[in-house]
Amino acid sequence: MPIARFLVPGLVGAALCGCSSAPVAPDSPPPAKSTTSSAAFQPSVYYLNVGDRLHINVFQEDDLSGEFTVDSDGKINYPLLGRIQVARQTTSQVEAQITRGLSNGYLVKPDVRATIIGYTPIFVGGSVKSPGEYPFKPGLTVHQAITLAGGLTRFAAEKYYVQRAGTGPDDQFRATPDVQVFPGDTIVVHERLF
Repeated sequence: MPIARFLVPGLVGAALCGCSSAPVAPDSPPPAKSTTSSAAFQPSVYYLNVGDRLHINVFQEDDLSGEFTVDSDGKINYPLLGRIQVARQTTSQVEAQITRGLSNGYLVKPDVRATIIGYTPIFVGGSVKSPGEYPFKPGLTVHQAITLAGGLTRFAAEKYYVQRAGTGPDDQFRATPDVQVFPGDTIVVHERLF
């Protein structure tokens, strides 16, 4: 019985420790995008990627406002602050980063707003009439992306596969026509086997 007196509280304590969750660091990688048709694209929680275009506005500071494209290294060239990392951050995180930078000896309480004005394109290939690169728009589905690519060829098997941006070819999944597409996704329509 004396062992149980020490063992039970120890097990309860260990179980309770496993229930606590540590806060996620602001520079931690974004969560994986869902592969289900119920997942919807949400610009407010979208993590910027190479090729995305931003409009950054600093209230009453025209020289610090403008359009910026995320370069291949994940950075933009911002006035006064130089090259700043924005890939894998939300627009809110970019706003906070620029606000901190401008508050450090340049402006008193800068009012910074970042808006996505263009997304990384999607790619549609396989058994479609016009395979290639197409602009992404929020709410785009696999069916709509295939329509942008001219529709299915007569050899199409109506088997759609999606590879999310930033994942490898082994991570593609079979999708239904109503699955939401994300910026940078690759959609492939397989051919029928005769």
